[in-house]
Amino acid sequence: MVMPSKQFGKLAFAKDRMAIICETGRAFINIKEQKSAGPDIVLKDYETLPSSINLFYPFYLNISNCKPKVWSKKLQIQFSVMFIQTESDLTTILIAACSAIAAVIFIIGVAVYCVRKKVEY
Repeated sequence: MVMPSKQFGKLAFAKDRMAIICETGRAFINIKEQKSAGPDIVLKDYETLPSSINLFYPFYLNISNCKPKVWSKKLQIQFSVMFIQTESDLTTILIAACSAIAAVIFIIGVAVYCVRKKVEY
């Protein structure tokens, strides 16, 4: 799945388990971000699924099944991917700049106050 510009994907699972019992092999979900050192997330049939995973790069989702026990349910996995707008770098820079200006004004104000108090005594 390809990430749109300035957005990230939020992969969410509908249930916390795969709800399958394997007779042979293992059912698993493999989530891999397409970057050189991207995390490789492997979830096995007996593990609890995370409620959501944030993915910032294009990724693929591979679901492998196993041979279920006769009385077991078939593998059913429901998931959704939402694209969420990331905060722009400009917003972060503006907030940091305003905070720095406020801190400088505060320090100047304290310095002026201290100098005036010292002159009065």
